[in-house]
Amino acid sequence: MKSILLFLVLFFSYSAMSSNTLERRGQLGVQLEPVSIEEGRAIIKQVFPNSTASKLGLKQNDTIISINSDEYDTFNDFLKGLNEGKKSNDISLTVIREGDSLELTGDMVKLPFNVNNKYELNSFEYQNSSIRTIVEKPEGEGPFPVIYYIQGYPCQSCEYTDPNSTMRRFIDDLVGYGYMVYRVEKPNMGDSKGELECSEINFDTENAVFAKGYDELVKRSDVDTDKITIFGHSMGGWHAPIISNLKSPFATVVYGIRIEDWYDYFLYAMEYQYPLWEGGDYLQGDEIKRKSRDYFYQIYFKDKQPEKLITSDSIRLFFQTHMNYTGNNTFLGRASDFFLNLNSKNMPYEWNRVRSHILSLHGEHDLQALDNSGAQRIVRIAKDSDSDKVIEYKEFPNTEHLFLKVESQKHIARIMQNRELREYSKDNYNSEVAEYLHNWLTKVAKNNG
Repeated sequence: MKSILLFLVLFFSYSAMSSNTLERRGQLGVQLEPVSIEEGRAIIKQVFPNSTASKLGLKQNDTIISINSDEYDTFNDFLKGLNEGKKSNDISLTVIREGDSLELTGDMVKLPFNVNNKYELNSFEYQNSSIRTIVEKPEGEGPFPVIYYIQGYPCQSCEYTDPNSTMRRFIDDLVGYGYMVYRVEKPNMGDSKGELECSEINFDTENAVFAKGYDELVKRSDVDTDKITIFGHSMGGWHAPIISNLKSPFATVVYGIRIEDWYDYFLYAMEYQYPLWEGGDYLQGDEIKRKSRDYFYQIYFKDKQPEKLITSDSIRLFFQTHMNYTGNNTFLGRASDFFLNLNSKNMPYEWNRVRSHILSLHGEHDLQALDNSGAQRIVRIAKDSDSDKVIEYKEFPNTEHLFLKVESQKHIARIMQNRELREYSKDNYNSEVAEYLHNWLTKVAKNNG
């Protein structure tokens, strides 16, 4: 499977004024790679200008071994420590450079929220945590129709300020069409802070945060509460129908998702994706799936902790290499309890209960969704209900998970494997997704009075 790559990046563009109830968090401004999953250290691959890292004097190929005098046992713990360090006004790093140990100390550069749209940064309280909300909207007083965008599974910020990213252009397109775009950060991501930690909570807690975010949204005087659309992207599409059933929005839209049990999805993904990575083939993918099946069954159906199943170095290496295990009972940067909780969800049941209008979107070459069966199944299940709402499916040719135009799934796999995603994104955003969404919502609203 592809290696882990973390981006902690500082970018600049133009911005409007904001209201802010949480202090902006600092940003290191580097691209990092782990020394190894089992080591709490990271190698700097790139230092970005005008950042904390550049002001500290960090250089490419420096190895960070401690943050504020703390060392870490695993890379996952290192990332938590770095996230905590960004909350302070200053930071101290110990680095190894060409065999020498250096202590670098300085002030944290606060990350500006620089976008072209009018915006507001606010927050709400949930379980002793302050959760950042992000609003971007057109000029004027409103009330505006709203796209409540819910991101995928990673523990990362949903600010999307990089002007070259597809998510930034998607948001800009929607604002340009006249929508307020609303996002809720995950606990302790972005400017959020408090007792809850994204990498430690389960799916239900994360869903409750997003549901509370909906309650905060409808309090706004500039929101047309009759025209709120939940847009679930990737695993955000698992949250979308559950929140829709709680809150009754105008429409529920998803892109790039599947709806079978997480256990079934992850095993299928191993078999399906492995031949697409350079050096992989179908027989290897099938063998890895077979070897993983019992481990995942023990975790997701017998409630066994992964660490209890790792009884040898060879099993640990298999978990790390083929199951994206990063230690401390953590897969893919999330606690195994998150996926255990997720695996218990009956998504066909949730989709059958949705009473809003439904639009199920799929990119032809979506590597994460694997194929269009999940998106099409949503439509079939929803149409089996007694709903009189509009329920439609749309597929975008030559498009992948992040709205990029690509030639094939193997093409996007190669781009990701070669770490060329950001550069490729500059000129290959597919604006048809936002355009179709706008036209569909306009048509449905008109036809339904």
